Amino acid sequence: MSEAAIRERVRKQGWAAPGGVHDGLVRILKIALPAAIGVLMAFLALAPLNRGREISFLLDKNKVELTRERLRVTQARYRGQDDRGRPFLLSAENAAQMSGGDPVVTIQNIQAQMRLDTGLATVTAPAARYDLEAETIAMSGPVRFQDAQGYRLAAGASVLNVGSQVLTTREPATLVAPDGRRVETRSAVVNLNNRRIASDQPVLFVAPDGYRLRTSNAAVDIDQRRMVSDRPINGQMPLGTFSADRMQVDMNDRKVVLQGRARLHIEQGKLK
Repeated sequence: MSEAAIRERVRKQGWAAPGGVHDGLVRILKIALPAAIGVLMAFLALAPLNRGREISFLLDKNKVELTRERLRVTQARYRGQDDRGRPFLLSAENAAQMSGGDPVVTIQNIQAQMRLDTGLATVTAPAARYDLEAETIAMSGPVRFQDAQGYRLAAGASVLNVGSQVLTTREPATLVAPDGRRVETRSAVVNLNNRRIASDQPVLFVAPDGYRLRTSNAAVDIDQRRMVSDRPINGQMPLGTFSADRMQVDMNDRKVVLQGRARLHIEQGKLK
């Protein structure tokens, strides 16, 4: 046997000898291989969970309604500024946006806090859709407004422009002053900052002492206690019924000025 063959035989005998390198390698692999397999199985088990939110709606059409939102946030808040640079804050129980390119956010239990000339005011609604670009909030009713001075507004489904602080509704609305004066309409455009309410539908003004003035349309400044209409109008007051092309009312003095084809029908027993 050659010298090279002898050296190769000795090397192999050393590798296979008990307690040698081979045995040490086998002991290491007995521990390392099961551990590696366990890590791999855990990764394969968890990978579908990490990807499920992205692809579940593609795989199961029955889950589209549950997973189609791109972003859903609980206890959401959004801060901005109105047209005059005053801050407002929108808070919601939860908010969802369908896609990154969609500016509309669907909101549940919204509360809008705004800074008015007279202080802080809040608007609440059970559900809304907020357009981030137009800064308008389309709210389902009932909608409630209250400011720092105690003015209150109750309305049905409405749209609030948080930039101009104007609320628009095609459903019945009631604006109430702290002293009990109130204006009721079938639809309204309300400037929340100065509490002016206008409607092309019937308007009812009620004073704390029960005085009532009903018109077919009007704009009411509830702070200044004035009502005006620049369009043909008809209405009713304690004295009787009236019609005219235009109207101005001073509610402090109960003075009604009719202009253009004015007609007044005084009911018997009303004039004292």
